Amino acid sequence: MALLKQWGGVATLVVASIILIAGVWAPGLWEPWEMDQSQVSRLMAEPPLVLVAEPGNGEIKGKLEAGLADRAKIEALSGGYDAIRTATSDRIFEAVVIDIDGSISSNDDVEGVKALASFLASSAVKNRSTKFIIYSGGMLDLQAIHSAIKAQWAQQETTDEPHVAKMNGLAASLTEFATPDELVPSVKSALAGHSCIAQFKEGGYTVFLAPLHPWLVSKSFKIFGFNEFGARFPSALMGILTLIVIFFGVRRAFDEKTAILSVIILASSSLFLIGSRFVQPGASIQFALVLAATAFGVAVTGAFRVWPLVVLGLATILLYFAGGMTGLVIIVSLVLAYPLVVGKLSRQTLIAAAVVVGLLLVGTILTFVPDAAYFLQFRFTKALFSDGMQPVYHNYAFAIKQIGFGLFPWSAFLPLVLAYAVSFKEPKSTKVLVLIGVLAPLGMLMISIFAFDQTFYYGTPFLAVLIALYLRDREDDALESRLLALFGFGLFLLLARNLLKSPDPIISFLTTDPMFVAPGKGDPAFPESVSLPSLAKLALVVIAGLLFATSTKAFSLLTKLPAFLARGRNFLIVMLVMVGVILIDILVFVALKWGLLVNGPYRGKVLLSILLTGPDIVLLYLVCLLLIAARYAESIGKYVKSDLPRRFWDALLKLEKASVSTVGIAIAAIVFGLTVAFQLVPELSLHLSQKHIIEAYKVSNAKSPGELFRHQLGQSKSNVYVTDIPEVTARNQVISRLKDKSKRSFFILPKNQFSEVNHAIRAAGGSLAVLDDSSSRLVLVSNTLAAGEVDYNWLADATLTEEEFAKIPGMQTTSVVFDDKIELVGVKLGAPTAKRGRETDIKLYFKALDKIPTSYRMFMHVDRVGSSSRIHGDHWVLNLVKETEDQNQCVGCYATTHWLKGDIVVDTYNIKVPIGALSGLYNVWIGFYQPSGGRRLTVTSFDKEKVRHDGNNRVSVSPVTVE
Repeated sequence: MALLKQWGGVATLVVASIILIAGVWAPGLWEPWEMDQSQVSRLMAEPPLVLVAEPGNGEIKGKLEAGLADRAKIEALSGGYDAIRTATSDRIFEAVVIDIDGSISSNDDVEGVKALASFLASSAVKNRSTKFIIYSGGMLDLQAIHSAIKAQWAQQETTDEPHVAKMNGLAASLTEFATPDELVPSVKSALAGHSCIAQFKEGGYTVFLAPLHPWLVSKSFKIFGFNEFGARFPSALMGILTLIVIFFGVRRAFDEKTAILSVIILASSSLFLIGSRFVQPGASIQFALVLAATAFGVAVTGAFRVWPLVVLGLATILLYFAGGMTGLVIIVSLVLAYPLVVGKLSRQTLIAAAVVVGLLLVGTILTFVPDAAYFLQFRFTKALFSDGMQPVYHNYAFAIKQIGFGLFPWSAFLPLVLAYAVSFKEPKSTKVLVLIGVLAPLGMLMISIFAFDQTFYYGTPFLAVLIALYLRDREDDALESRLLALFGFGLFLLLARNLLKSPDPIISFLTTDPMFVAPGKGDPAFPESVSLPSLAKLALVVIAGLLFATSTKAFSLLTKLPAFLARGRNFLIVMLVMVGVILIDILVFVALKWGLLVNGPYRGKVLLSILLTGPDIVLLYLVCLLLIAARYAESIGKYVKSDLPRRFWDALLKLEKASVSTVGIAIAAIVFGLTVAFQLVPELSLHLSQKHIIEAYKVSNAKSPGELFRHQLGQSKSNVYVTDIPEVTARNQVISRLKDKSKRSFFILPKNQFSEVNHAIRAAGGSLAVLDDSSSRLVLVSNTLAAGEVDYNWLADATLTEEEFAKIPGMQTTSVVFDDKIELVGVKLGAPTAKRGRETDIKLYFKALDKIPTSYRMFMHVDRVGSSSRIHGDHWVLNLVKETEDQNQCVGCYATTHWLKGDIVVDTYNIKVPIGALSGLYNVWIGFYQPSGGRRLTVTSFDKEKVRHDGNNRVSVSPVTVE
């Protein structure tokens, strides 16, 4: 025990650090978010590109290759200025060498000079980090050409718009003139600093990121290679360093218990844990901010010392390189707010503030005065790889939601923490510093989310410390605290309810550029099949129970119940009330299910549910038993020899204690965080990365070799998994390769296009095997299967022969012919009864009687007998996304145009019964219609003994009872 007490803090820190880095190499890089960030770093790590535009035989390229060796990669083109514009529109070249001997005929060629001057002015704006080197082999006087270009620019500035002067000035700063002897030195000079500039192309323009984190990743790539570990290691390292600074800083300022709790809270909060295992610069900014704030705290408390000021200065510089001007403004806000809130300005505080403000002034001058590409990296506005956040999310609510879900499940304590923060009782300088550390990044986020596209909250470490301080100091019996705890419990339930619907909220703050879109509305869409793992849900139940126990003191209240019920009159009144409640419950459900009790085929089952087995009535009976047990607790205790019930009850009472519940919540939060990091994130990676598809190909290729191709994936050049895979753009070539069984071929296809390709192969008499369908975006297919491989072709599974159809057990055969094209031949209901608020599945078997030229959508009306109540179930057959009022398009569905004559297609559909649906018997009516115009397919014949037709080209196929 002594050993644990002595080394418990360090052990916690080590375990938390291991959690941050363990397994970061396993999940594939997410596209496009991690891919885009990694590509920037990869460009920094690789040799820079040099473009040579020469009309000759490659003499200049050869000269540069000899002079630069492996310091750069030289590419050549023979076209004119338009070819250079095209080449530089989506790639970054550190230098562009332009041989003008072929484009300018003489020193007096006015048109040639004018064209060159215009090209340089327009290209410089889009290529701020590129040096344009004008070269002549001796035919032209470069000084004269230079003077002529400047004269041309000067002439434009007197006649054109004011911005032309700026463009020309920029072009002048990025243009050099080189003779044959000067060429290699000029290019070498242009390449200097390449590995320190974080840049990428967007819309034809070179844009810049703060360089620290991309630079760290580039160095990691050089050490570990271009892989997932190399990309994510710097984030994990920054996360570990943040934990170390937090632990030792909090231990110095407060105590080890608070330090341990701070580390646990931070390491188990979703935003920090996932963010430290993700390729994103937020981890570096957080570390630099925490280091700077800690150094400031040490500098302003206690005796004057120099070393904290040195660390503060270095951390502030680091923050500038990590987050640019945004990072500097946050730390300056923190430093200046501190003396204002504390109410005193000491010598140490003044010196520390002078250091930080001085660095802010230097950073401002460097960022905004020189018009150099390097300092463009530090500007406020965040460079975007795409359209960034949707405008509707540029609001304060986004910042608040990020804290609520990002710090989940600890965010349940935020109402209590806020009340605690404004009522510090002990010397408060260090606590105030922690509070300002929470508020300064929040204030900056609320401002910059509108103006500068900044979307990440960097104050999570400070918020973790503030929560730890509250949990250390909270009292058990304060009524005010209990009321706020109830509010926190409600907040927890609200957040948990959203996460149970979809875990998107705890991921979305790392995926803002671009944001997830609704399924079926484009790409990327958050996969509908992904939900919180069961273990995470169990952890939420445990946390909810502990929060409820501490906020309501329910177990303490129950201990007073036997004394209250010991009075006979009290017990009689309570039991009469319970009998009344039970009778009312029975009467209400009898009224709701009267139709089933009178006419339904399951009246016995319904009556049993009302009187004995329904969850509501069972709960009421249990309450009655609890009341009886409480009334006669003393008598029961005499007969029960064991003290186990008492010990069990004592254990429940302990859960109400703040210290015990804190430990329990911490354990459950750790379980939740681990489950999210090691189960949810890898599952998401199956949908957002292609790594597993490439691995599946390698496994299959080892069994039976074949070439891998891609088709219409739409991935950017930053995708490290598929960029080098040959692309087949024409659909007929894809079909031709997959039809050829003489040699094996693999294809990665968009999942929403699989039905089309599958139909084309089947129409030609072939079949298509699916080797991996785990992604909601892509599938890996092959024209043949190797021995022992499993075919995951879900459309093949849903396409039956007559023999397969005849062997299906429990199916009701029937016949309904729609327009002599489609025949309903069978129905199979998952269960004859359906619970409100749940789903029940129905399988409909359709036979294609002929070629179907139109894609028809199925309408499904689940109508209650004897009323106008309806459950809508219109859908496309086997659609890949759930259909709603906002999304009713075919997204990879098994379109009727893809059915072949003789196919029996199984349409499996889940009918969602609303919680407010009336109980009773419902008829399921179906039919087909054409979405454009709404015309229904005509029912040309039907089995009159098994099917009802209402004359509106819809048929009732099966009844279902809603309970």
